[in-house]
Amino acid sequence: MATECTPLTNTDDVTPVSGSGYISLSKHETDHTPPCLKPRCCVYAALLSLVLMAIIVGTSYYVDRSQGDSTVIQPASVADTLLQLRWPLQNEADDGITATSIIQRTVVINATGDDLMSAVEGGYKSLKAKEDLEKNFPTIDGGTPSYRHQQVMKSGPESIGIARNGYVENIATEKLRLLLNITKDQDVTILVGNVTVFNNAECTSPEPVICPLQSRYRTVEGICNNILEPLKGAALMPFHRVLPADYSDGVWKPRKATDGSELPSAKQVSEEVHRPSYEEDHDFTVMLAVWGQFMDHDITATALSRGHNGSAISCCESVGKNVTHPECFPVIVHEVEKKCGKCMEFVRSSPASTCGFGPREQLNQASSYLDGSSVYGNTRKLQNDLRSWTGGRMKVFVTEYGKQLLPPNKDPLDGCNEESEMKKGRYCFLSGDARSNENMHLTTLHLIMVRQHNMIAGRLSSLNPHWDDEHIFQETRHIVTAQIQHITYNEFLPVLLGDSLMKRLDLYSRKTGHWNGYNSTVNPTISNNFATAAFRFAHTLIPSMMKFLRDNNSDPEFVEMRKMLFNPYRLYTCGGVDSVIRGAMNTSAGKSDAFFTPEVTRHLFEKNHGSKRTGEQCGLDLVALNIQRGRDHGLPAYPRWRETCGFPRPRSFSDLEGHVEPATLQRISKLYKSIDDLDLYTGLLSEKPLEGSILGPTITCLLADQFLRVKKGDRYWYETDEKPQAFNEGE
Repeated sequence: MATECTPLTNTDDVTPVSGSGYISLSKHETDHTPPCLKPRCCVYAALLSLVLMAIIVGTSYYVDRSQGDSTVIQPASVADTLLQLRWPLQNEADDGITATSIIQRTVVINATGDDLMSAVEGGYKSLKAKEDLEKNFPTIDGGTPSYRHQQVMKSGPESIGIARNGYVENIATEKLRLLLNITKDQDVTILVGNVTVFNNAECTSPEPVICPLQSRYRTVEGICNNILEPLKGAALMPFHRVLPADYSDGVWKPRKATDGSELPSAKQVSEEVHRPSYEEDHDFTVMLAVWGQFMDHDITATALSRGHNGSAISCCESVGKNVTHPECFPVIVHEVEKKCGKCMEFVRSSPASTCGFGPREQLNQASSYLDGSSVYGNTRKLQNDLRSWTGGRMKVFVTEYGKQLLPPNKDPLDGCNEESEMKKGRYCFLSGDARSNENMHLTTLHLIMVRQHNMIAGRLSSLNPHWDDEHIFQETRHIVTAQIQHITYNEFLPVLLGDSLMKRLDLYSRKTGHWNGYNSTVNPTISNNFATAAFRFAHTLIPSMMKFLRDNNSDPEFVEMRKMLFNPYRLYTCGGVDSVIRGAMNTSAGKSDAFFTPEVTRHLFEKNHGSKRTGEQCGLDLVALNIQRGRDHGLPAYPRWRETCGFPRPRSFSDLEGHVEPATLQRISKLYKSIDDLDLYTGLLSEKPLEGSILGPTITCLLADQFLRVKKGDRYWYETDEKPQAFNEGE
C-alpha cells in the first residue's frame, strides 16, 4: 500500500517530468485513463483527482439539521424573507459613485482651498510626529503570542506605504471637521477631483492602468478583471462598505456606545457571552473550517499598522501613560481575568488611501476574486519566487523520504520558525499566503494544492510538448483556480447557506453548459463586514482536540489545538502528511453557535515555553480580538445589519426574543447599555440557525451577498462562456 513514505516521484528528480511519475494510490486511479485530457486538462476530471477534498465534510451537506438536533431553529418565515430580498444587497453607502473613485459619497461643503491645504498640512505634521514617536516606542518581543498574531496579519511594503498616505488623510479629515464645525453625524467625505492637495506620487501622478482587451489569464493582482473599472476587486484596495462606517468621531476613532461612553470590554463580552464549549458537530469534519480559512485567505488579508522599520507595536506598555501610539487600541481586561495582565495587545488595521477626505477605510492586501492567490500569491514577485521555472511547475522541497513539501521559508523572524528546528534543517514554509503556517491542517491543504498544480502541469507538459514553461504554468493556474471555485460553491457554501438560497441566487455550478451571469456593474470587492465579522464565524467550528492517525487501524493521537499553530514540523517526518490528513478526516468540527473552545479564547498562539521578557505566556483571545477589530473598523452595531437584510430592526433587547437563546440574550442585555451598542460579531453568532443551515439569518444574508458578488462580478469565473478565458464544455 502506498503511504506518505512512498515517493510521489522518482527521488532523483525534484519535480516529476509528467503526471505519470506519481505513485498510484488505488486501482481506480490507475484505470483513470487520459482520453478526457484534451489539449488542456479536463477540469472535471481534475476535480475527481482531488480525492482529499472529500474531507471537507464528514457526511453529505444535505443533512436535515432539524433531525435529532436540540438546537431550536428559526421559523420558516425568516428564511422566506431572505428568498424575497433584492440581491445583491443595496449599498447604502454607495450613492452612485463608481468603484474607481473609491470614495463612497460626495458631499458639497463650504471648504476653501486654503481650508483643504491647512487640513492636509496638519495631516503631514501628525505623520511626522507619529514616525518620530515610533523610533523609541516599545516593540513586542518575538517570542510572544502577540508577536505571532501581528505576523499573521503582516503588512507588505506596499501596504506600509499606502498606510502612511491613509493616515495623513485621516488626520486631515479630522482637522477639516473641526475647522468647519461639522458634527459627527454629518458626512465630510469630499472627492477632491482635479485639485491635488495630498502631496504623494500615488495621488498626484498615479500610474495609468491599460488593460488588454483579450487575455485568457488573470493578472496576479486582480487588476483588469473589470475592463471598465480596472481596479475594482484588485489587491491593495479598500474594503467595500455596505453600510457607512460608524466611528465615534465620524472620521477614524473606534466605535463607542451610542451615549458616547466606552463599550463593554471585548474580553468581557468574550468571557460572558461566548462561553466555553466542547460540543462537536458530527455531521462535519474540522476540514470544513480549514477549507473556509484557506478560501478566506484567498480573498481577504487585512493589513496591520506597523512601527519603525515595520516593527510590531507594543500597546499595553503605554496604557495609562501620557504618550501612546495613535494606532494602539488595546483590549482592556476586566478584573476577573487580570492574571495575564491588564490588557491584551491590539494594534489597529492599516488605513487605506483614497486620495481624498473622508472616514477611515481599511486595506485589503488580497484581490477580492477567488483566484487561487492563496496558492500563487497576490504580487508578481511572490509568484515568481514560488515558481520552479521548469515545466510550469511550482517549487517544492524534497524530504529525505523523497516526499514533496512546500518550499522552506528561512526567515528567522517570520513569527513561525523555531531556532531548535532550524538547526535540524526544518523550517516553516513559503506559500502564496503568509498565513499558511498558522495551523498544520492549513499548511497541509496548501501542500495538497501545490502538489495538484504540479501533477496537472506534468500532464499538460506530456500532452503538449510544444508548450513552454509560461504557457503550462498559466494554464495549470487557470485549472487549479477553477477547482477551488468549484469546490467552494458546490461543496462548501451549501453547508452555510442552505439549498434553497443557493438555488435562489444561482450559486450552484451548471451541470452542463456555460454560465453567462457575469455583470460588470456588480462590485466583487470584499465587504468590510464580511472580512471583519461575518466570515469569522468559522472560529466557532474549531474543536479543542485534533487527531493524528498513522494508518486506518492505529489508535489516534490527540493533540491540543494550540499545539497545531505555527508548528508544521510533523510534516517533515515519515508519514507526517498522511497522519495529519487521516486525523482531519476523523476529527469532528465544533458546533456552530455563539460558544468557543478555550483553545481559541485563552490559549491562542500560546507556546510551551515563555519569552525572555515575560516568562510564562498567556495566550490571546481570538473572540475578543474579533470584536475589537469590528470596533476598530467602525462596523455599525448589529441592529443596522438586521434591518439591511430585510428583517425588522430590533429596538430593544426584548425584540430578539425567539431569535436568540434566552440565556445568551440575558447576558447580552446585562453587558450592553443599549441594543444599538451590540457588536455585529456577537449579534451574528447569537442568532438561532435557519432550517437546513448551520447559521442564523443575518449572517447568512451577509455571506450570501458577498459570495454572489464574488461570482457575478468575476469576468474570469470558471463557467463563463466569454472568450478567450472560457473552458470548452469538454474541459
